[in-house]
Amino acid sequence: MISNLQKKLAAISKDMKNSESKDTKPPLDFTCSVYKNEYDNNHVIGNVPIKNIYSRDINLLNDICFTKSVEHVSLEDVVFFDTETTGLGTGTSTAAFLAGTGYFEGNKFITNQFLMNDYYQESDMLSNLNYILKEHKAVISYNGKAFDSHIVNSRSILNRLPRLLNEKIQMDLLHSSRRLYKRRLQSCSMSSIEENILDVHRTDDIPGSEIPEIFFNYIKYGDNTMLTKVIEHNLQDVISMVAIADKLLDAYDNPQTLKYKEDIFSQGRIFEKLNFPLKAKLCYNVLGNYPPALCRMGYMEKFQNNYNEAIKYFEALSKIHRFDAEADIELAKIYEHKLKDIEKALKYTKIALEKATSLLSGADTSIVDEIKKRKQRLENKLIF
Repeated sequence: MISNLQKKLAAISKDMKNSESKDTKPPLDFTCSVYKNEYDNNHVIGNVPIKNIYSRDINLLNDICFTKSVEHVSLEDVVFFDTETTGLGTGTSTAAFLAGTGYFEGNKFITNQFLMNDYYQESDMLSNLNYILKEHKAVISYNGKAFDSHIVNSRSILNRLPRLLNEKIQMDLLHSSRRLYKRRLQSCSMSSIEENILDVHRTDDIPGSEIPEIFFNYIKYGDNTMLTKVIEHNLQDVISMVAIADKLLDAYDNPQTLKYKEDIFSQGRIFEKLNFPLKAKLCYNVLGNYPPALCRMGYMEKFQNNYNEAIKYFEALSKIHRFDAEADIELAKIYEHKLKDIEKALKYTKIALEKATSLLSGADTSIVDEIKKRKQRLENKLIF
């Protein structure tokens, strides 16, 4: 116990000395176990050659991940980051026992995984992680912004270590994947993205729910039978993030080449949220008479005061939707409030009411009541 305390005090003292000198880089401390791998340009992750990402503008991830950062980021500025933890909570009782990192250096992708073999090695493991983080501006993770970062920050406080993750641009691929693929996939977990988007199929993989127990057995009984699989699981997580980032960047750059209409539409919605209307319209125009795209084009033209163009899209949508009154309600609004054509406004209000009261409509009573009030108001305007 005393020797462990001395070791921690010595580590704190060494870190303080190093922080005083900006030019001195602390050497990696190998008290914890370190696993290092290198991958060259020829490595393939499922259906994604790793060399693809070299031609991407990695800085676009600032848009894709909605980071709101104005700092420019290059490929060598980012580190891919993932942890394996002792539980699913983000409080101080949960520790990260394995931290995986990956970064590009020259023409190689280098991964370093830091494993604590006992709790007294936690400070060493976090110090090694900080050594990697110091060299990069941005951290790319998969749900790391909401989970991994909180755990590492909490444990860093307990170990009197700097919380370097707070200083980094956080790029979370989970939320970006959901924005792009949620309309088509039931789940956007990493395993689902790997199988459906990357064509990566893990064999004999460890379910995430079993990982804490495997570590506890390793600590209590020295049973490392399954620990190797946990390390492999973490390594694949880090590598897969490179391919996921590449897919998201490709969708951003070339949305018209996406295979599924749901994904093209989703990329259009992303562009709308980023306030890139021309790029959004490019996506929607590629989709032709795809109803969700017609609807968005109608609203975009309406908001830009292009009412005649908006009418074209809503009329096309009205013909397609036999039991959905949304397009007809919008047409009625445009004709009544913008073009002052009460007769046409009433015409589409009646069509909307007919659709909304259909047995197959599914419209709730509040929508029906609203349409009835509109119909009454328009009829009164025609009379008076």
